Amino acid sequence: MNMGDTMDQYTITDTDALAEFCALAAQEEYLSIDTEFMREHTYYPKLCLVQIGLQEKAAIIDTLAEGMDLSPLFALLQDKNVMKVFHAARQDLEIFYVLMGAMVAPVFDTQVAAMALGRNEQVSYHALVQEMLQLDLDKGSRMTKWDSRPLSESQMQYAFLDVIPLHQIYPMMRKKLAGREDWIAAALERLCDPETLVIAPERAWKTIKSKSLKPAQRGALAVIAEWREQRAQQKNIPKRWLLSDESVLALAQNMPKTLADAEQLRLKPKKVAGLDQLVALIAKSTPLNDTSRKKKVHLPPNEDLLNIFRLALQGCSHEHGFASRLICTADELQSLAALHPDDAAWAAHPVQNGWRRDIFGLLAEKIARGSVSLRFSGKKLLFEETP
Repeated sequence: MNMGDTMDQYTITDTDALAEFCALAAQEEYLSIDTEFMREHTYYPKLCLVQIGLQEKAAIIDTLAEGMDLSPLFALLQDKNVMKVFHAARQDLEIFYVLMGAMVAPVFDTQVAAMALGRNEQVSYHALVQEMLQLDLDKGSRMTKWDSRPLSESQMQYAFLDVIPLHQIYPMMRKKLAGREDWIAAALERLCDPETLVIAPERAWKTIKSKSLKPAQRGALAVIAEWREQRAQQKNIPKRWLLSDESVLALAQNMPKTLADAEQLRLKPKKVAGLDQLVALIAKSTPLNDTSRKKKVHLPPNEDLLNIFRLALQGCSHEHGFASRLICTADELQSLAALHPDDAAWAAHPVQNGWRRDIFGLLAEKIARGSVSLRFSGKKLLFEETP
């Protein structure tokens, strides 16, 4: 089955054609969108193609075409009247945010929506298309060099099929999600938070696991990670080319006082340009407490209660056909099991508000109060209110 046979397909290589196509797209309720990019040798993704699917048309926009001005596309991406439908949107949103300095809006992510329809894992686009449209997509061109020109016929077909089935899937998902829109609203809001897309150099250390570091070592980690992030952004090269994560940690843990001390460490790459600068930064660093992990003091959970909560959450997930981690994350479940329903923190807990309370929070409260019993029916576990 070739889904492209029912749609007009265009390749756009100049600004006038792009403006004309974007004007048509602006009249539609929604569009499907995907990108092809290269990132192996750069810090920022190199945008090579943008694919857009409409009701009767689909276009590949050659962003590398000589003289191409993407302003009409950027205006479309910020048009609040047109829904932009992605699958696994994070990297696409990052690319556009860096290029536009603004967020794409509004956004719908079919991978997030799939979790609201019972898919607990991050379902791939190909698996979703197979499941909803019974169509097997060719994955052959996925890892090709998208910045090479001219594009091959197989690359073009692959690119079109990234948005044509997606355009059909969106209304099917919206129909299945009827009444559940609020269930994914928070996840979509987090997805569109600029702070989750672009790493500010001063926050770069938070992306490196550092729980075992002392405050002085964490202070060193912060200045090393900031230095690496700034230089990688300035040079537009991968961070690992400057210093691997393991090497950042090694420097922070050992806090070398001299260049000779630093050179004794097993760093990657073997020769770190600017290593003397890092030694000087480490010497000037100040101790840093990880306040991001200490905003809330979590009491140890009641393990028995936690185990029952896990069973209840699993049952609610199956009953409602909804991914359990969107109802309640593992951390949220642990913090809930450390509380009592009479505690002030209980009512403020995320699971005890909105739709999550209706699905799981109220049952969790009855469990915590001992007003329900657990019974095996012969097929599944049942929670029943006690007399």
